[in-house]
Amino acid sequence: MRFRIAVLVFLLACTPARAAFHLALIDEVMSGAGGNANVQLVEIRMLAMFQSSVAATRLTALNCDGTSFAVLLQVPFNVPNSGANVRWLMASPNDATFSAASGIHADFYWDNASAGNIDPTCGMVCWGAPGGFVPPPATWDPSDPNQYTDCVAYGGYTGTRKTMPGYMGGPTAGTPTTSAPGDSTHSLSRSRNTNDNAADFGLACPTPTNNGVSGMPGMIGDFGPCTEPTTTTSTTHTTTTTLRPTTTTIPPGTDLPISGKKLLLKEDPANPAKRKLVAFSHDAGINLGAGNGSPDDPTLGGASLRVHSKAGCGTAGAQACDDTYSLPVGTWKLIGKAGQNKGYIYKDPTLANGPIRSAAVKAGKAHTVLVMGKGSGLGDGVGSDPSPVDVVLKLGAKRYCMSFGGTEKLKVGKKATLQNAPVPGACPP
Repeated sequence: MRFRIAVLVFLLACTPARAAFHLALIDEVMSGAGGNANVQLVEIRMLAMFQSSVAATRLTALNCDGTSFAVLLQVPFNVPNSGANVRWLMASPNDATFSAASGIHADFYWDNASAGNIDPTCGMVCWGAPGGFVPPPATWDPSDPNQYTDCVAYGGYTGTRKTMPGYMGGPTAGTPTTSAPGDSTHSLSRSRNTNDNAADFGLACPTPTNNGVSGMPGMIGDFGPCTEPTTTTSTTHTTTTTLRPTTTTIPPGTDLPISGKKLLLKEDPANPAKRKLVAFSHDAGINLGAGNGSPDDPTLGGASLRVHSKAGCGTAGAQACDDTYSLPVGTWKLIGKAGQNKGYIYKDPTLANGPIRSAAVKAGKAHTVLVMGKGSGLGDGVGSDPSPVDVVLKLGAKRYCMSFGGTEKLKVGKKATLQNAPVPGACPP
């Protein structure tokens, strides 16, 4: 009896390591982004930690009546990051084309010419594998929607739908949504999870999000100017508002000291164009202040980033560093719809406005501040130990303040990495 109990305990202990992909949903589908029929994407959103073992799962597209299918991609390896609401991205046709269109890199790609396409007008997209761990692909039928973790039927799809959850409490398809992901401007985006595609999905401006590098959040892309569709139902607005409250009592311009997850300052004395800056916070206290449409909204008032340290610049790195970079108003956009207060994103892949390439501030469960810069326009700050380093991102009238002290890794003249900084007592003057 003791032996049997020991075996049972061992098997239970092993289960989480194997069941490491299926607590996830299809969150966004797009076909023909920016008018290019070959630029397509499917974004997956994790619902819990430890869901990064996605290797050997399949992405499959079915035609309008479900009589034919194409396995677009068998995922070749796992993704580095996991957690509730962490995302990862599959796209086509290749990295060069997709990144040029969206400004970000997908985690995986399929080739439309050889694998097939997501029909822009009607069909069903399925992703995953049967059960709680990925079985060998040759052992299951890719034409059966019930073998997948999640399926999204759209555009009046009339074929067989996913009616059985892949695990207890898992998603099913329900009624196909009448919307389609192929108008070249909007994506088919999830607003909730009721096991009914018609209620759960609608058209929205695309926000494709990759998984990022290990320990860093994913980047959000876009395909140029986009106006949110006016046909979105009030039900979708109400549900989203419930998940992401739109009301606030925070006065405009209220400073917000936050913890710092990581700061990277990288220098190449031989080639200043290779300078790099990454500042990242994942703090539950992150909010949007007075919110969309207020003086704290960078789409109205622009933004700036200040990086200040007591040393690291000048001869032998003995001088203070104090650099401020402009993130002008025209390059910011809302995440989601106006009034939802989900966050803001800044993208300048050509560095037209300065050395800051991208920035994002996300409220709600995401609670993230991320800024990334590169190039010779960045200040030289690692001539000596730069800590403490104050990083202040100002959105409109509101300041988000981090203070990184205590160097984790330092190569004088080359790189400084500072991590896990506590919340400072106040923002700097």
